[in-house]
Amino acid sequence: MITRPSTLLIVALLLCSCVAPRYAAPRLQTFNEADYRSSLEDGTATVIGEAFLTIPGGGVHPGAGRLVQLIPVTPYTTEVFERQFRDRERLTPRVEKRLDRYVRVINADSRGEFRFEHVPAGSYYLVCLILWEVDYEETRVAAVGRVTVGEGEQKRVVVTR
Repeated sequence: MITRPSTLLIVALLLCSCVAPRYAAPRLQTFNEADYRSSLEDGTATVIGEAFLTIPGGGVHPGAGRLVQLIPVTPYTTEVFERQFRDRERLTPRVEKRLDRYVRVINADSRGEFRFEHVPAGSYYLVCLILWEVDYEETRVAAVGRVTVGEGEQKRVVVTR
């Protein structure tokens, strides 16, 4: 199942950036569609897991009913995850909309568990934007993970922060 998550990845990256730099840094990687071609095919691998966050004080917030994205690892997406997400850099130009075509999306169940079937062999990032409310104030944090699967393999991954 491949859907178009549109701006989910961009929203997750923006919401999880606590401090934005004052200027936009140039993107070093270009979007190369050839890097993604195999992700459009059905494979024989399965990625299962759960998405949750543990917050200070020991509370756990599952990704119950939230969208989980399976994003192919490429030089382009690695730059997005390392520079924008991890290092909180603001890169220009913005995340390429053509990436949407190659991202698989599924809803986690009521416990935050998910299952992607028919996945082509390869490496993937997983992202789940988890929301909860405290004193009428909404908090949003992206839980992330990474997995590599071979043909016919089933791998379990924890998607957290």
